[in-house]
Order: sequence, then structure tokens, then C-alpha cells
Amino acid sequence: MMPNNQDPLSQLWQQQEVQKPDLNVINKAWRIMQVKQKLYACLDILGLFIPILMLYLNREKLDSFTAGYFVVLTFLLLPFVAYILWLRRFSMGWSSENTERHIHNLKRQIANNIKIAALGKLSIWPIGVLIVLHYVGLFYFDVLPVDRLIRKGLISVCVFAVLFPAIWIWATRRENRFKKELSDLNNLLGIDKEP
Repeated sequence: MMPNNQDPLSQLWQQQEVQKPDLNVINKAWRIMQVKQKLYACLDILGLFIPILMLYLNREKLDSFTAGYFVVLTFLLLPFVAYILWLRRFSMGWSSENTERHIHNLKRQIANNIKIAALGKLSIWPIGVLIVLHYVGLFYFDVLPVDRLIRKGLISVCVFAVLFPAIWIWATRRENRFKKELSDLNNLLGIDKEP
């Protein structure tokens, strides 16, 4: 028989009761995330069709530059929307898998939500560039009189001077919130690292 030479602190540590994660809380969080992600996916797809709808509804009024711009914009949006939908994929399933699979998917979707929020912050700059290119094209192809173009440009600058920082702050807060959620979930499950 071996002598019992264990450290008292180690013995105390081993005697502590381990709290098991509340699976109801995790499943509720998963269901809420599924509904939100499906709504966001609908908005993503709707955002893809807005330029097409604008082109269709205004086809007789639009000049060839603006019509072409909307077509190019739609093709530029396709891979972006496809990537966002791909990042939302873990919450799109309708299956009734076991709880372990739900936890796994919840963790992966939260990690992808962090990427989506970061992408939201980064997308501000390309949107700004596309808006500038639109106005440069309107000027270059002499679509609008200069005074009207300047007025529309100033209105756009004012709107986006308010809108872009608001989007940046919103996306940053979402990114930080999702990082905290993932950390909290990992702590609840007793996991030290992200998926």
C-alpha cells in the first residue's frame, strides 16, 4: 500500500463539487440564435435584391452608367452575401440533433458571429469607395448637372458621416459581445479554448 502524501490543497481541490452546465440555458440560447440568424439571412438576401429591384423599377429613368453600376454592384454583392450566409450555416439546420451537437453548433456559430461583426466593420470602407466611384462616374459621364451632383454628394457625405461611425460602433459592440458569449460558454462547459 502506498503512503498518502498528497498535498492538502490538492485534496481540497479534488473534493470541490463540479457544476454541470445548465443544458436548458444552452438550448434556449441556441434556439434564439437560430431565429436571429434566419432573420439576418433573409435581410442579407433582401439586401442583394435591392439593387436589382431599383434597377427594375427605374429602368426607364436610369441612364446607362447608373444601370450598369447597379448590375456591377449586384455581382460584387453576390460573393459577399454568399460568404455571410455560409458563416450563418450552423444555425440554419432544422434537425433535432442531440444536445452535444447543439452545443458544438452554438460555439461554432458564435465564433462565426464574431467574424460577421468584424466583416461588418471592415465593409464600411468598400461601401465608401463604391459611393465615391458612383459620384465620380455620374460626373464623368455627365449624368447630372454639376450643382445637383454637388448637392446630392453633400447630402450623401452628411448621411454617411453619421451612419458609418454608428455602424462601426454597433459592429464593434456586437463583436465584443460575441467574444464574451463564446468565452462564457466555454467557461460554462469547462473549456479553455475556442472552437
